[in-house]
Amino acid sequence: MKNTIYPYPFKLSATGDLSDGLVFHVPSFCRSNHKTNKCRDFYKNECENEGYKQCPYGFAVNVNHFLGQKVIFSCLNIDKISDKKMIQKRLSNKDFLPRMPLSLYEESIRDISIFIKSHDDFYKKENEKINTKETYIDKIEILDNTFHELRKLNQELKLQTEHLIFESNNFNWDNIENIKYLSQNIFSTSQLISIRLNTYDFGVNPNLSLYEQKSPIQIHKKFVKVAHCLREYASKKLIKIQIAGESYSSIMANDVLELLPYLILDNAIKYSLENRQIEIKFSEKDSELDVTVKSFSIRPHENELKKLTERGIRSSRINSQIQGQGIGLYLANYICELHNISMDFRLGKDRYFADGIPYSDFYVTLTFHNIIKDENFDYDFDID
Repeated sequence: MKNTIYPYPFKLSATGDLSDGLVFHVPSFCRSNHKTNKCRDFYKNECENEGYKQCPYGFAVNVNHFLGQKVIFSCLNIDKISDKKMIQKRLSNKDFLPRMPLSLYEESIRDISIFIKSHDDFYKKENEKINTKETYIDKIEILDNTFHELRKLNQELKLQTEHLIFESNNFNWDNIENIKYLSQNIFSTSQLISIRLNTYDFGVNPNLSLYEQKSPIQIHKKFVKVAHCLREYASKKLIKIQIAGESYSSIMANDVLELLPYLILDNAIKYSLENRQIEIKFSEKDSELDVTVKSFSIRPHENELKKLTERGIRSSRINSQIQGQGIGLYLANYICELHNISMDFRLGKDRYFADGIPYSDFYVTLTFHNIIKDENFDYDFDID
């Protein structure tokens, strides 16, 4: 969608797309780097409040609000704000970005504000078009990420099936346990593919779950099932999943609740240090059930904890090689809000550094309210 309002390169949110301005376009360097973790972390952590900022590469950034709409002007070359030497190193001959006096820039912002106030309806419609484009881009990124994971799972399924066929063709009673193990792995991988597709559906259309009919769902059962499905994924990092405590209770919930254990455990495995243990503890008291998942994971900054449930937010300490879009805990939190489930994060005191990155115990506690007591335990999974 072509921008018809802003003269400077801009974003409508910290996680939004960076678009060309009417007069000044996004420099080639910024176009290539604005989706790196370094840039994303800057926008997420530094661009909440109005005012001037300097990005890690020396460009000026200015956060404004027009009629309640946040607008982040970026890639600016403003006197007294930008780092002139850093910018010169990053501009190509094709980039048009002359240095601008601060007074002239501020005058242009006042003109933009006056124009917007006098064209209220037009401004809102144009922003709606831009936001629609950004939503479309977000969905494409989620789809790309989903396909990438599905290809990996499909490759695993193929290898496991080939191994099972080989064992079956060379059958003897000594390898019966291995055949059983391979069969369970194939089932688990196929279940993961199904859960991952459901996660994609929910990520793209979360409001669809609002219209689903609720029914009693056993929490312990869902966690055990997902832990079993993720066993192979965890074993590649030499991680064992342990479950302590029992619960025979249910809550009234939509089918989407099954994604909650997957999102929490997948997140724990992804960011955990290798050769560690993930513990899931169940504790019931009166009409409440607490489920605490403890992993030894990358330790976020204290001020990042409350932001982890925001869409697109990951700790700035996470290496860019660890794939993710910062939507796992966002979706988990959305499911919790739909079902009146409390979700809290807590960090352990002890720290361990690996490759300069701090790790510590990371606790996620889910509190299920108004549980339904049920003594019928109708399933049996062996995590080990």
